[in-house]
Amino acid sequence: MGRYNLIDEQWINVIDDNNELQKVSLKDVFKFANHYKRLSGDTSSQDFAILRLLLSILETIFHRYNFDGQNQENTKKSLSKTWKQLWDNQNLPFDLINKYLSSQNDKFNLYDDNYPFFQVSKKDLESLNIKKTGQINGKLINRIISESNNKSDLFSPTKNDYKNKLTDASLARWLITFQGFTGTSDKAKYPKMSVSASKGWLLGLGGIYLRGNNLFQTLMLNLVLNKSDDQRPIWELSLKDKIHYLGGYVPNNLAELYTNSSRLIFIDPKTNLSKKDVSIEAVQLSGIDNTNIFNLEPMTLFQKPKSGSNKNEIIPKIHDPKKSLWRSFGTIEGLDKGNDNKPGVIKWLYSPVVRNTVNINDITIVAVGMTHNFDASSMPNGDIYDELNMNRQVLNDISAEGWVRKIYIEVERTQKSVRSLYYFAKGILELIGSDNLGLADRIVEDTYFELDYIFKNWVSKIKYKDYKNQYLNEWQENLKFLLNRQVYKIVFPITTSKLVRKLNTQNNLFENFVDKYRNFESNLNNIYDGEYYSLKSHNKAINSIADKRIYNEAQRIIDEHLSNDFQSSHSKLLFAELRKSINRNFIDYSPVIYPLLFENTVKDCLDDHRYDLTPEAQAIVYALELYAIHQQGNKEFSVNLGKNDHIDKSKVFNVYLENDKYYVQIKSPNDYYYTKNTFNNYEDLLKFMNGLDKNDEDNKGTKYRVLSDLGKSLNIFKNNLNNTDAIDKRFNRVLTANNNEEFLNELRHLIKIIKTNSEVKVSYPKLAEDIYNFMDNEESRKIVKLRWAQSYYQKQNNKEENTDEK
Repeated sequence: MGRYNLIDEQWINVIDDNNELQKVSLKDVFKFANHYKRLSGDTSSQDFAILRLLLSILETIFHRYNFDGQNQENTKKSLSKTWKQLWDNQNLPFDLINKYLSSQNDKFNLYDDNYPFFQVSKKDLESLNIKKTGQINGKLINRIISESNNKSDLFSPTKNDYKNKLTDASLARWLITFQGFTGTSDKAKYPKMSVSASKGWLLGLGGIYLRGNNLFQTLMLNLVLNKSDDQRPIWELSLKDKIHYLGGYVPNNLAELYTNSSRLIFIDPKTNLSKKDVSIEAVQLSGIDNTNIFNLEPMTLFQKPKSGSNKNEIIPKIHDPKKSLWRSFGTIEGLDKGNDNKPGVIKWLYSPVVRNTVNINDITIVAVGMTHNFDASSMPNGDIYDELNMNRQVLNDISAEGWVRKIYIEVERTQKSVRSLYYFAKGILELIGSDNLGLADRIVEDTYFELDYIFKNWVSKIKYKDYKNQYLNEWQENLKFLLNRQVYKIVFPITTSKLVRKLNTQNNLFENFVDKYRNFESNLNNIYDGEYYSLKSHNKAINSIADKRIYNEAQRIIDEHLSNDFQSSHSKLLFAELRKSINRNFIDYSPVIYPLLFENTVKDCLDDHRYDLTPEAQAIVYALELYAIHQQGNKEFSVNLGKNDHIDKSKVFNVYLENDKYYVQIKSPNDYYYTKNTFNNYEDLLKFMNGLDKNDEDNKGTKYRVLSDLGKSLNIFKNNLNNTDAIDKRFNRVLTANNNEEFLNELRHLIKIIKTNSEVKVSYPKLAEDIYNFMDNEESRKIVKLRWAQSYYQKQNNKEENTDEK
């Protein structure tokens, strides 16, 4: 007489509509699948094994019967029709399922003398003349513990006295899981077997499945009804058909594959777990031939090795526990070079019946698996779980210029960019003579750790009708922001003395930090097909490290040397020498200027290739020269340092114009991504920007104006004039300068004009930033011109003072 029938007993863990954990029977899990959110067993790998069990039952039923319970025609057309009817019904036909389960009732007893579930009987072992079996206990079959009798786990989650404790329900769940994630620590082989023992089919997979809004949708998204093969789950197989020991075994139907057993298992039918721990006898079987499974197994990633014993064979690809799922996007979508083999569930998602029927907004791609010891035991030792949520229409956009290919390109570019960061970090460590080269690997791990959340959030927000370039630019800007931040982390702790040039003995050339960084940027430029600098320029004036460094360094120089006592003889000497440096080469500067640049300044001030200042350092000098002109003969401090003039002290923002629309991206220090705002006209943009501080709780209602650029200072100056023709012409000559030399010359004339009004101040740190961007490239020059012109021509309702006062 059988006991603990899995059709009726409550042993499957699920999360219900109220987010509560429930234990339900096999019968109920099908009857109320649309009311359960998902399976919620002891581990994600256990959920995967039980999901495949549920699918094997559905595959069997609906390959035999259609939605109305009539005999299935077993053609692709009729199977697709059945699938569509099931989805449209949004619930499973319970009467049909219950009819099948009832017909197999005696095969679903956990304890039974004749047909124990997922096991063999004592009679079966005797008929096979099996006298030697391996002994397995509860702590080995329980994959939370995964401990053999030979070696104790030092960090076990359970006390020794309770490691073997199982309930009937947990034994049922772990039995199914064990048959898929087995290992080879048990030593008793099937008597006639000469090939290696199976370590469990699921242990060799990079498990993939699709998740919907509830368990019904999850089952349906993974229910592949496109093959006419007769389905034969393990409980319908004869003893002879259960045994595979010669090697080369390949199931020919999904139900058999999903219920494949790696061991002949025997559990005493008289077992009473309330009195005694379970004792399991096991006999090893051979595994499935993984080189002939591609056309059948739908729930794994695949690869095509270029070397080794499986060279050019299509075989399952296990998950890398150090690699997030999104980094395998090309493998999921069959877009990797030399490997166009999509997982079967992804192919099924793109089949006409599914694409034209499924109407939910989002689908989650789930990765699941287990890690294991790489020794003779192959002991499973940890779960792998990850997921990627995407809009269904985006996931279905698989055209040549569609979203799927665009996202794949960004994933590949991202990985190449991080690889370039690795070589940059390694190069810097070698340059300073560090023997801790493993730090470069940790930097890469840290970078991917931060990118993981950013990417998943970014890709989950994309909608099918969204403007592609806008979203792709958003990702690229976030990526480059993070890469530059990582560069800063690498370089900032290094002292100046360690950044001197060093001879590279391999090519006999001198190298320094500047060379390494330029190589890094050059690599990024190549990765982005020459688009890196133009993309970077959109964000440059506000949030790139180069610009922040220019602003901060210029402000530091003014703070420490040219502000507190600007009327002293030393300050006057510095101002005089700065004015003399105009139109001179760096080598001809007065030595009194050198401390301003090299005392505590940017690490890469000198360009070793031209024996001159870098563009960043040169921009600072140009701004200081203009400040010296402004301060000459002026008893009032002429600099607006911008300390109280930011629109927001905490956020990083970027404003740009594209396709006749204004875009504002804002990133707070605690955020990993930008929020985007779109405006159809400049007035709405300005209103939004002016209101940022007012809505910022951290600033407690204090309003700050936009950081003063040169256009703002000139606007205030001209508001005090009766006739603005002269200043208008001079300003326009700045904007229309044909080259950098003409641009700087016109700037000097402007400063000489506005210095006549001692109340007008200029943010020279900000001006240093803008000079750098104006002279860097055409794209960034246009942005500076646009911003200056907007500030200059903006009408003021009330006269504003350009001071440091709030």
